[in-house]
Amino acid sequence: CLVKKFDAWCAEKTVYANRFWEAVANGSKVDKLVELPLVRDIPSAGYARLDGHTYRIEQAQFGTDSQNLPVTWLSLMRMEEAYDNY
Repeated sequence: CLVKKFDAWCAEKTVYANRFWEAVANGSKVDKLVELPLVRDIPSAGYARLDGHTYRIEQAQFGTDSQNLPVTWLSLMRMEEAYDNY
């Protein structure tokens, strides 16, 4: 059972070939990459809901955006269709 922790706005980023193939080499897959404002305590292997679909968080990275503001980047892998219901 998934339990909602928080809501956040995010920006979808491009999953470039390097990140995609790095994930494949590590036995996972990156379907989406999103950027959240602020540094957030988000565990890997958590879950995220985006556009009505459920994604497993493969990796959380922290840094700054182009305006030097703190952000969190999430690499997401889409889960099975059974998880896509609200």
